[in-house]
Amino acid sequence: MKYLQNFSQFELILESNSSWPTNLDSFPTWQILSDMGSTYRTNRVGNFEILTPYKDFKITSQGYVRDLERAGTSNDMVADFRNDPSVDTMLIWIIQKIFPNFVSSHGGPSNPKVQALQARIDSLIAAGSSKLIHPHLSEDQVKLLNICAPGWSYDPITHGIKVDTFDISRKSPQYSGFGIAARLKILPSLKFSELSHLLIDLGWDKKSFLSRLPVLPDEISTFKVCRVKLSSLLGAPQRVTGDFRCDDNQLTSLEGAPLTVEGSFNCGQNQLTSLVGAPEKVERDFGCDGNQLTDLVGAPETVGGSFFCDQNLLTSLAGAPQTVGGDFRCAFNQLTSLMGAPQTVRGNFSCSDNQLTSLEGAPETVTGNFYCSYNKLTTLEGAPQTVGGWFQCDDFKLKSGEWNETGWLEVLRTGSPQAQKLILTLPYLQSDWWNSELSKDPARTIQLLAPLWSEMSDELKRGIRIPPGYEDRLGMRSEFSELGLF
Repeated sequence: MKYLQNFSQFELILESNSSWPTNLDSFPTWQILSDMGSTYRTNRVGNFEILTPYKDFKITSQGYVRDLERAGTSNDMVADFRNDPSVDTMLIWIIQKIFPNFVSSHGGPSNPKVQALQARIDSLIAAGSSKLIHPHLSEDQVKLLNICAPGWSYDPITHGIKVDTFDISRKSPQYSGFGIAARLKILPSLKFSELSHLLIDLGWDKKSFLSRLPVLPDEISTFKVCRVKLSSLLGAPQRVTGDFRCDDNQLTSLEGAPLTVEGSFNCGQNQLTSLVGAPEKVERDFGCDGNQLTDLVGAPETVGGSFFCDQNLLTSLAGAPQTVGGDFRCAFNQLTSLMGAPQTVRGNFSCSDNQLTSLEGAPETVTGNFYCSYNKLTTLEGAPQTVGGWFQCDDFKLKSGEWNETGWLEVLRTGSPQAQKLILTLPYLQSDWWNSELSKDPARTIQLLAPLWSEMSDELKRGIRIPPGYEDRLGMRSEFSELGLF
């Protein structure tokens, strides 16, 4: 027992700090507390006991604020500033705690003494004490900013937060007793006057919930608010110079969405039934897949990158952009027609997994691949004139560079009966094309025609001019006579 130190010596060893002051008289924060009727005293280990007209506290060099009324008990600690154990930080925390009582006891915020004190606090923060707790910010708001917005400052003119990045994600720092749910609950109460990047993405945490957006500036660089059950975009910035992501939420409307997005816009995996309210201009990709859309009315007229509207309830492509700089995907819908589809697609085009019987309305030009499998095609009427990559349907596929007469001819030679029948419906394989082939090489073309003749419509047959002499070779004179083809 003789080796045990007394408690005061033990506390002194634990809480000693070479930069800890011996008095508070020179601190502007203390002068404010003093004008609010507070006094202080130093205890035997050098810590300060702050005696206010409303509540008494103790601040320690290790960054603890303790409740003197509960001194010595297990729950006497009321604030933990170990990450910033400065006197100013702890004193301004106390100011924030007692300021509402001070205002009430002086008749409200219109009292000249209250207003003068408020002006002094604003001036103190404007001078650079950005980490101090302002009476306009709660303890939890400041705690949230310290965790998720390092380097933040408070603008006393706009009463808003100024910071480059606000980040609530699984990469943001953990903080005991202040988890994701608490952070998302506090976030809507904040006002940002300057912000470049808003990043909120919690993976597949189904418990995450953000009731509404905080107050945001009209323009930011990056907006990413995903998987937090957000139900409204009201308050979103109106111009985004980078990407705007609001996917995997519970949005039923795009009201409030930005007017211009210079990067990509993604509102996929929500509960949208309309794209009304979508940005007027999107420089890169536009994603609205995984919603409940029946048409695309409200979509941007031009999309610089890809456009994804697959996995909806689309029965019409009305409203689709007419020029798409990348891919266009409308697969996994309920389309019976491609009318309204973009006419120029500089990437791939996919309309697979629908209920199409023809390709009428398809783009005239597709630079990449064209996919139309898992439909009910009976005709290729409306197929693109130009396909730079693969063409793939249920009955055949042609590789890059084969969507032309050579490739079609190969399908006629080697394809299945279903493929031959379908390829014959191409507008490019009608009578003019056959007559051209017959004039160049009649024997070879007649040989190709023979097994296909019975599958051709009478209208198509009448337009084909068979050179004299070939009808006998193929044993088709009687049918040719009936059709008047020689």
